[in-house]
Amino acid sequence: MKTRTLFTGFLLGVLGLFSCGDNKTTTQTTLNATTEMQTIDLNNLLYTTPTINDALPDFVEKTDTCAFFHEDEWRQVEFISKNQRELIDKEVEKIKDIVENQSVKGESQVGYKSVAVRDLITQPLSVEFSKLTSYLTTKPIMLHGLGFDNNPGQVKGGFYFNLNGVNYYGVLDNNQVKVLGIYSAESEQDLKTATGKLSELLAEEKLYLVDWRAMRVFDETNIKTELVK
Repeated sequence: MKTRTLFTGFLLGVLGLFSCGDNKTTTQTTLNATTEMQTIDLNNLLYTTPTINDALPDFVEKTDTCAFFHEDEWRQVEFISKNQRELIDKEVEKIKDIVENQSVKGESQVGYKSVAVRDLITQPLSVEFSKLTSYLTTKPIMLHGLGFDNNPGQVKGGFYFNLNGVNYYGVLDNNQVKVLGIYSAESEQDLKTATGKLSELLAEEKLYLVDWRAMRVFDETNIKTELVK
């Protein structure tokens, strides 16, 4: 499944454009145009994102029609219970340290010498699926499975759906949503239009929407004015 991606201060670098992961090797030998051997010190290469989530979800054999994205996008923009605000703040501080002290600015983009691995919030939320989606729409939702690029399986309990141009994904366990994120939007206006319903969801279920890379925490009030400016 293909999806258009919204590049704003809110959704940065999605659709698997980057593949930094959290692994580095030390050197790599390549051939230039004249087949002359060159050795590159990979320690001088930079990460393209300041943060990734610690753990990936479980996978099962692929049986559904799936939407796919790169594993580095896992839980980059996600909903988190308000009772975990202290942990959110601690993770933001880790990312802030990377951005302020480990970033290297190039002509067209910023790279990072290190990456903040988020490992404090293992269960972002727990909300019954139909209750959660009732805040977003009264119409039936077409669900797809969820997969990662270069992985033959699909996420166990994973789901993906589009509502009015905004693409959501998450993980279900016994009809309880344990992970819920926004992957992308088809236009800035679609995202802006969704803020009213998202505000209701945040207020009623006592949630934040956190954009980790931008280090932004949205509640039911500021999401209406700051999610899309």
